[in-house]
Amino acid sequence: MDTQSQPLSSLPLPPSTLATLSKAGYETLEDLPPSDSANQLTDVLKIPLKASQTIYSSSQRPGSGDNESRECSAHAVRQLIRS
Repeated sequence: MDTQSQPLSSLPLPPSTLATLSKAGYETLEDLPPSDSANQLTDVLKIPLKASQTIYSSSQRPGSGDNESRECSAHAVRQLIRS
């Protein structure tokens, strides 16, 4: 399964956090707004930091990045090879 389509209910989150996210329309990692940190998720989603850390770390598993991140990584590798 693609990490981004992983249901939030499969994460070890408190029921109250899952209810808050579900009421806001978030059911999978893919549904969540893009963020640069767990702190940013906490601010945007209005959930506890620990829950945001769980969500953020789940969304950052290898291979779960967007195409832009992969393109940046590929560019960095090409630059290293050329130098």
